[in-house]
Amino acid sequence: MMRPIYFCLLIVLIVTGCTDDNAHDSADYSNAKEMTVSFTWPSDYSKCFDLRNPELKISDIPAGTEYFRVDVIDIQNNNFSHGGGTVYNRGKGKIGLGTLGEYYGPCPSKSPHGYGMYEFTVLAYNSDDVVIGIGSDSKEFP
Repeated sequence: MMRPIYFCLLIVLIVTGCTDDNAHDSADYSNAKEMTVSFTWPSDYSKCFDLRNPELKISDIPAGTEYFRVDVIDIQNNNFSHGGGTVYNRGKGKIGLGTLGEYYGPCPSKSPHGYGMYEFTVLAYNSDDVVIGIGSDSKEFP
């Protein structure tokens, strides 16, 4: 007679196990301080998916920032991910050229526009792995 209860518990465990592990992607960052992020494309980008990210300049970095997480998307191509990476805050307000280990540079499709729009989003984390700052910049390529 206890089998229906076990069956129901099994169903609950299965359903809760099927939640989206990327729920942090839609997190509420309304309490995070707004940072200013800027970049320019390196002049020698000559091929698709260059592994060298452009230098990022960040200002208004919140006190207590331990590290940054950078995510790059192609806005023109259904927000296609171009990776990014994690770097420690060195206190200089810069993420150097080619320092993002998971980055794949721009490669615009042969769309009617002939260019891509790429967005770099930078999240600042404190030592408790809490997002305390957010900023982004986007530019066309080429």
